[in-house]
Amino acid sequence: MTDKDKPTEEATENPVEQTSTEPAVEEKEISEKYFKSKSLMKPPVNRAAFSDRQAWLMAEFSRLAYFPFEGGHQIEKFLDIAESIVDNDALFKKIKQAADLLLGSQRIGKDAAESSFKKILTSHGFELVGVFNENDTQGFVAKKGSEAYLIYRGTESFGDVKADISAKLIEVEYKDSGIKAEVHSGFWQQFMDADPVVTELLKEVEDCRLHISGHSLGGALANLATKFYAGDSSGSTYTFGAPAVSPPKFQDGIKTPIYRIVNARDPVPLLPNPAMVHALGFLWHYFTRLTSIIGGEKQKEVAKLLKDMARMNQIGYPSRIIYVGNEPKLRYSFSIYQRVMLWMDEPWFNFSLEKRFVSDHKISRYTNALKKWGETRVGNEE
Repeated sequence: MTDKDKPTEEATENPVEQTSTEPAVEEKEISEKYFKSKSLMKPPVNRAAFSDRQAWLMAEFSRLAYFPFEGGHQIEKFLDIAESIVDNDALFKKIKQAADLLLGSQRIGKDAAESSFKKILTSHGFELVGVFNENDTQGFVAKKGSEAYLIYRGTESFGDVKADISAKLIEVEYKDSGIKAEVHSGFWQQFMDADPVVTELLKEVEDCRLHISGHSLGGALANLATKFYAGDSSGSTYTFGAPAVSPPKFQDGIKTPIYRIVNARDPVPLLPNPAMVHALGFLWHYFTRLTSIIGGEKQKEVAKLLKDMARMNQIGYPSRIIYVGNEPKLRYSFSIYQRVMLWMDEPWFNFSLEKRFVSDHKISRYTNALKKWGETRVGNEE
């Protein structure tokens, strides 16, 4: 073999370069295996991502929604606000006694109450667009610059939440929009009660980026509002301690990000609990087969209710507030082990379950925790 016949060092080290046009063809074929969807190559950059500051702001709005802007019996409204703020039972009892002496049977008019409410917002740079108070549905729309806020009032009574959860699923279509969904009948009724007023208020901020929020049942209504008012917006939705409103299919078509925050052992987001409902359904089925106390129609009605409740599911990106000592931490992922340990902590052994549940569900617990957490991270966020 002559030197002429021997492969050069360059040819030995770079055999690919010795082929003709075949590598270019192969490279093209390989590249075509990736990024095949042209329509998905430009993700939105203006849609609102999660923000610790925005989470606290929306929680504060949700707390403000409990302000009695509709007027009414002054002492009752005052105590409702006080109960949402004060965690200490002994202190609340003293506040109630003082309120009885100072306020007595005084009433506050709607105009005066709404004026006070408006002043709270304007003192912090927000503009009140309007309030709504239709049957059992209250809330408000506010704005600041190009940002608008739709906030629903909830309830802090665990008993009221449990009562409202017990409702069937119904198929609905929002007006003539073509947007259909299967939803909790009670929440749907409350949502539609306020719909005429809310839609008029939203027309005044249609050029703004819309953010939606609510605590407890208000969070459930916020989810419905996101679906039917702002399913594809550049804004965001934040819910706090909200119960489930629908089966998982409800999420189809929603592009606006929904951020779902749960405080520690707040039990309301667990309602209705699918595992418990399935167990009740199993027991109900065999109980009614063995007895003739309840008629067939009633049996079917209850069975349908249990089936509906078992299909209801939470929606949105979840995060949970936990406490390390007395310091709140917001965790975006929460393992099964961590959940078990959270629920196996001291309340099971000191017989204070209901008290702790109610405390963890209070909107004041959410706002205080998110304020502390946000202030520790404000230098690192965004």
